Amino acid sequence: MNKLVILIILVCGASLCRAQISDEVSKDSTSVNSQTDFPKYNYLINGSFEGKPARGVVDSYRHSRPFKLASWEECGSGETSPPDVHGEDTRYWGTTFPPSNGKTYIGLVTRDTDTWEAVSQELKTALEANKCYQFEIDARMDENYKSPIIGSGIEEVSFGNPVVLRVSYSNRPCNNDGIQLKSDPITSTKWKTISLDFKNSKEQEFTHLTIEAYYKDGEYPYNGNLMIDNASLKEVSCEN
Repeated sequence: MNKLVILIILVCGASLCRAQISDEVSKDSTSVNSQTDFPKYNYLINGSFEGKPARGVVDSYRHSRPFKLASWEECGSGETSPPDVHGEDTRYWGTTFPPSNGKTYIGLVTRDTDTWEAVSQELKTALEANKCYQFEIDARMDENYKSPIIGSGIEEVSFGNPVVLRVSYSNRPCNNDGIQLKSDPITSTKWKTISLDFKNSKEQEFTHLTIEAYYKDGEYPYNGNLMIDNASLKEVSCEN
């Protein structure tokens, strides 16, 4: 066999391989909404909390700056500060850690005034009854977090305490009248993936999700913080 024939065979073989790979990728992309291909479909919109970095503040009239993050709304009263949107190069309240995914993430706090921060959104598709789901999110705490609170003037106080992640499913924003799950206290100062699996056994659909920072069980209100990024909500098999 001469060199020209060998070269033609090698080129054709490589072309065939490329065609097969391209065909596999194409097939995979069409199965995103398949009910049997559970890991592909994320019910959350903007689960990576991508947006413009902004420090959550309240002015001297106790009016909070509007929270702006695509597909998410805050659950505050308007008299307390909204969540912060941290970026790769921001230095809000002593927090300097980079995102775990994308360019921005959000920080939620609890306060010793018995108030806490939360965000909510309407899901792409309602969660159906008697189906199983997996919520995953990257979370951490920041032991260097310091911020003023209402009544302290410009003095910054420590928020460097671990809190609990609460996730609720309901049919209204910022509500927990359906299913509520919570994590152990988040003590890691580096990103750690938290998974909260559940079965919707309420015999009804749920259209909204709410994420909160909350106090550890049995503890009085205190200042703490929770950083979150890279969230997903997917249907999984109930057989596992």
